Amino acid sequence: MGGREGEVPGRVGREVIKAIRADLFAQYLRLPGSYYDAVSAGPMLSRLTYNVEQVAEATTNSITVLIRDSITVALLIGSMVVMSWRMTLLSLSALMLLAHAVSAAEPVVTDTLHVTQVTLIAGHRVFTNFRDRIVTPLNEE
Repeated sequence: MGGREGEVPGRVGREVIKAIRADLFAQYLRLPGSYYDAVSAGPMLSRLTYNVEQVAEATTNSITVLIRDSITVALLIGSMVVMSWRMTLLSLSALMLLAHAVSAAEPVVTDTLHVTQVTLIAGHRVFTNFRDRIVTPLNEE
């Protein structure tokens, strides 16, 4: 990015850096003295500088991508309307129906995934217990 187009995201990024560093520094001030004896200054300084910079850069990039992609979508929909407003209306209606179907199916999928996770965890526990009971006597001989 060059010129004026990077000005607003850059300002937002600097504000994010300022806020995160202030919060992190306040957290450092609340830590007990024994923490400073156990941890070297390098990782703490890295968190305060490099890691915060990375978070701010990701924030800035995401804002830029959000704005750019929103404009792209608006322009593409506009060109679709110019080419065929009926086909655009049909496509957007189908998109709305699809979004509604996905949101209606989401609780069912979430419940199914939860049951699957619980079953896998329980199966792992049974397998581990079975393995420990079978393998341990063999190893003791």
